[in-house]
Amino acid sequence: MAQEQPELLIPIRWQLKHYEVDPWMLKNQAPPLPPKTPAEWFSKKWPKPASDYGCPFLETTCTDEYGFQTTNPIALNELFFASILSDDRLGHKVVFYTHDEQFYFRDVRENGAFKPTTEAKLRILISRYLLSCAEELVDSTPLFNLFVRFRKEEELQKVVNAAKSLLAVDRSFFGLDSPYARAEGVEAHGKAARTFIQVFIEMNSQKSLTVTDSYTSFREYCMKNGLVMVDRRLFEDLVAELIYKEFGLRLRHDVPNLLGKQQRGWRGVGLREIEPEPALAMAN
Repeated sequence: MAQEQPELLIPIRWQLKHYEVDPWMLKNQAPPLPPKTPAEWFSKKWPKPASDYGCPFLETTCTDEYGFQTTNPIALNELFFASILSDDRLGHKVVFYTHDEQFYFRDVRENGAFKPTTEAKLRILISRYLLSCAEELVDSTPLFNLFVRFRKEEELQKVVNAAKSLLAVDRSFFGLDSPYARAEGVEAHGKAARTFIQVFIEMNSQKSLTVTDSYTSFREYCMKNGLVMVDRRLFEDLVAELIYKEFGLRLRHDVPNLLGKQQRGWRGVGLREIEPEPALAMAN
């Protein structure tokens, strides 16, 4: 294990050094040399993020009293580490959904649906990467920064904070026309809701439609066709978006119900007088 006696180590050079394959070894088809420093270790495992966002660490090379040289990471590149939280090579895609300020990860076990994750779990992931690096370079690198300093919660949180900008996506990422969907998000019900609107709702300047009435009809439609029901709160956001796309009408707060009480809804659209057969609804 590398000796860690700071008073005996004299810095001789600062460096930002990526992992590089020796051209001679490549030419002679020899196996590549293993990484010798933390920056090399991370840039070898994640070459593209290192190319896009910079060297993983600022390091110093030092010599001890016996003339042996060691390399010590002294500053962590937060952008690089934020970028490797999302690794498309493994199908481990992570995004920060700005609409509800929540991290989501793509779960390959759930057909690629996105599930929410916590900042604590992301901190643990980076902490595990640092620990793995320290364990593999145990004989060549001073371990204090890798094992202790960079794994402190406040240091890891800086990486997570950087990820909120680097991995940010807007509402269109989980939009109804997007290939991405959350496991329990409103967009998972988008196809059924779109069919319901196209078949059961018509544009008519003499009609109006409340959210309550539309939700009641949608529940009946789902029950008849064996579909999973969506929560009313999610339904309102979903249908408001779909009706705007289909008819160009925004959700309002002055639509009277049968008792004359003003509710949220739409003017200029309403339920069709004659409902089509369920088979027709499913066909669309």
